[in-house]
Amino acid sequence: MKSIEMRSADFKRELEPFSFSPQMKKEFYDYWSEPNKSNTKMRYEQEKTWDLGRRLNRWAMNNKDRHNLQKTDTGYREPKLIKEPTTELEKLDHLLKQYQTKFESVKFEEMGKWYDFMKGQKLLRNFSKEDIQILRDAYGEDNYKCRCGCVMLTFDFMTNIGKDFTWLNQLIIRL
Repeated sequence: MKSIEMRSADFKRELEPFSFSPQMKKEFYDYWSEPNKSNTKMRYEQEKTWDLGRRLNRWAMNNKDRHNLQKTDTGYREPKLIKEPTTELEKLDHLLKQYQTKFESVKFEEMGKWYDFMKGQKLLRNFSKEDIQILRDAYGEDNYKCRCGCVMLTFDFMTNIGKDFTWLNQLIIRL
């Protein structure tokens, strides 16, 4: 029979093919590889039944909040990593997506900071004189709130056509 150290190393290698985070696998390994008092068996070797895949899925389900896991048809898995936006256009698309999924989480006043960028890139929708007058009637002489309104109406427009600002920017470049 192999030594407990060798069996422990084998157990650790058995975890490698599973697509959980290294942190979660380490916590699982640390718990289940704990030796008994006589240092002859690990915790998992003392179980009557053992299916590594099922145990890992159960571990993930019990710890899904700690490890930011999402339920799939085959168990709990880490969510696909979303690339952090780096360019201004990616940040704008990220804000648009946030607005589309949970618009109340985007502060109206936050939209105003995008006005100059969107205007410079020609990403604002076209506003008629009547549109401008409606904004002026709503916000008076507060130019910042009028700018916020322009950005919000552009977000609404992009949502209605089902496109993002990257798409619009590429279209503008082609024209």
